[in-house]
Amino acid sequence: MTWIELIYSLPFILMGGCIFSFADVVADRLPRKISFVKGRSYCPSCGHTLAWYDMIPVVSWLLLRGKCRQCRCRIPARYPVTEAMGMAAAELSLLCFGGWNGYWHEINLCVLTVFSLLTLLLIITQIDQQTMEIPNGLVIACIVPAVMAVFAFPNVKIMERLIGIFSVSLPLFVITLAVPGAFGGGDIKLMAVIGFFLGWKMSLTAFMLAVFSGGIYGIGLLLSKKKGAKEQFAFGPFLCAGTAIALFVGKWLLSWYLSIIF
Repeated sequence: MTWIELIYSLPFILMGGCIFSFADVVADRLPRKISFVKGRSYCPSCGHTLAWYDMIPVVSWLLLRGKCRQCRCRIPARYPVTEAMGMAAAELSLLCFGGWNGYWHEINLCVLTVFSLLTLLLIITQIDQQTMEIPNGLVIACIVPAVMAVFAFPNVKIMERLIGIFSVSLPLFVITLAVPGAFGGGDIKLMAVIGFFLGWKMSLTAFMLAVFSGGIYGIGLLLSKKKGAKEQFAFGPFLCAGTAIALFVGKWLLSWYLSIIF
């Protein structure tokens, strides 16, 4: 990346951090039925309302040394990490899907579509980790970028998208009928929407990545299991992570895998 590209993309990168920061607020308040539209952000310890200069992505947390300006209680590292993820997601979306005008990558429908989905996947991940459930409203919200993808990525044919709706969700549904509780209803509905967004090839790739990473986590959980530890864990975060990876490097991973087995 050249200096001119970095300067051009910096506002979008910062906006990515701000949007993911807001998504973090949504994920925190939605399960508690607290409005995320009204009310300013505040310190989780003392309730002090944060000023705008306390909410600059990553920078504010570093300048404050990870502590509240008012009560000096420690602010969890989760917040700057989420903001950094938003900045990285914005930059990756711009570099991988932005139009090129000869000097820098431009923000276009592809970038907005991908970043919108990534934002929703972050909210779903955090809520599923907290509650072991994926709200229907968030799955419905994912339909918006899925429809946008039809116009942003016309190379994925409609038939591929329609097949994608069932390529993962239908097997998950059948498995859940045979083994109650194997997968949540939210997982099934989410993969139906993701299947339409990605098409059947990439949705299968996303699912295999989720199974692989989730399997490793599950094995680690069993090996380190202590008395009273949870026997179940949310699978939604792994589906979301698999989808994000498939968005950026899914085609390369699929080609690499096929070259090995054939």
